[in-house]
Amino acid sequence: MKHQHLMWNIGLSDLDAARISEFAGAGYTMQTVPADALPSPDDLEREAPCIIWVAASVQAALAAHPRQLRQHLELVPRALVLDVSYTQNDLEQALDLDFSEIVRHPISRKRVLTVLRRAVETRNVHQDILRMTREILLERELLARKNDLLSFVVTFLTRTTESLDIADILINAREGFGKLLPVTGLHAILWPPSPTEGAHDAELFIGAYRQTEAHAAWTRLLLESAHRLARHDVAEYRTTALTHDEPSPLPEAGRVMMLPLGNGKNTFGAIAMALAETPALGKDQAQALDSVMRHLTLALRNAVVYREIKLQADHDALTQLHNRRSFDHRLAEEVDRHQRYGMPMTLLMLDIDHFKAVNDTYGHPAGDAVLREVAQTMRNACRTTDFAARYGGEEFCVILPHTDGKCGRIFAERLRKRLASSRVEVDGKTIAVTVSIGLATLSAAAPLSPERLVCEADGALYAAKAAGRNIVCEAQEPCQRANALRA
Repeated sequence: MKHQHLMWNIGLSDLDAARISEFAGAGYTMQTVPADALPSPDDLEREAPCIIWVAASVQAALAAHPRQLRQHLELVPRALVLDVSYTQNDLEQALDLDFSEIVRHPISRKRVLTVLRRAVETRNVHQDILRMTREILLERELLARKNDLLSFVVTFLTRTTESLDIADILINAREGFGKLLPVTGLHAILWPPSPTEGAHDAELFIGAYRQTEAHAAWTRLLLESAHRLARHDVAEYRTTALTHDEPSPLPEAGRVMMLPLGNGKNTFGAIAMALAETPALGKDQAQALDSVMRHLTLALRNAVVYREIKLQADHDALTQLHNRRSFDHRLAEEVDRHQRYGMPMTLLMLDIDHFKAVNDTYGHPAGDAVLREVAQTMRNACRTTDFAARYGGEEFCVILPHTDGKCGRIFAERLRKRLASSRVEVDGKTIAVTVSIGLATLSAAAPLSPERLVCEADGALYAAKAAGRNIVCEAQEPCQRANALRA
């Protein structure tokens, strides 16, 4: 069926309306519009008339409407139909109202068809311009969206490569994901990229307060994801808190996005995000998410490798305590900080009693087991602010920040007793372990250099060994005498 063009009629007599409809033919239909109730812009867009026929008798009524209420009608060709008795004033008013055509009586077929042809051509041009304008606006909107996504990707890459600290990377990633998704929390789990057969260890990063239902729920979810993705159970795990301004909600079905880190056998972790609502991603958004996940995977893998290399550089391979180089650096920092603010600090030096006899009697593997046992006991005894290190051979040391001599001695005695009560089993044989401990304290009244503080503690250690071993000695005078306290 051929498309019919709609014509609006404002104020025409029935005779004029019928005559115009007759001359226009079957391809046109006429609809009457009251002059005192102009159609709205929505009506104009919905019905899309090709022309508006207006009787001269209603010109004044149209002009009486405020221009903002009738200016949308100027988007459509309008023909003014003058009656036989029109005046010069009618023509001037027609010009003021910007009519595109003027038709005088008698109304002829030729004139009507000419007006309609021009109106349809004008409307078609207008529609073409409108369509092109909409296409341009759509292209601009699409381009703006692509620019927004590109900006999101670039910003995400920049933030996630600012640091080699895993927690910092994840905190920055949460902020970045928030530009694309309604993120209310981010959590993660990492495990060795190539775990051995059986259970493996993992590290969890939880963006929820400890000892809360949310913390426990996200922990369970991450451990389940590790079992599903790595196809191995998690034997042991440690948890690192991710600092966020707002507490994370509980995981809800349909509002959790789980994203693996890596692919297939190379998967080494997963990101779990809590969302305010179920996400509906478009193609471009999904591609942007895939892109940033690839870069986030690389950033986290690099951070893991960096941490392992740094661990190897700063830690003793056998005991996993800090090594001598790391200890010297930390001691210099702590001495400078404590002396600057006038705070006390205590240094312990430990030596395993009769360690050479252990190696000679049970063999070096047994000696290694004893070293590991001493290191583990030290780790368990230390606070998070303390710094334990292997000084060399069977000698160890502990830096106790903000600790005076009295508290340092209490800590040393507690550590000595723990080691004295421990036993190392090697090839069915039980080895007892004891240590001698020397301690020296840095105070505002007695400032010391790092080297002098080590000398003080080392002198106290030798005094403890000379006094019979399995003893804590406190330095009283620089490298000369110590007060031995036999347990």
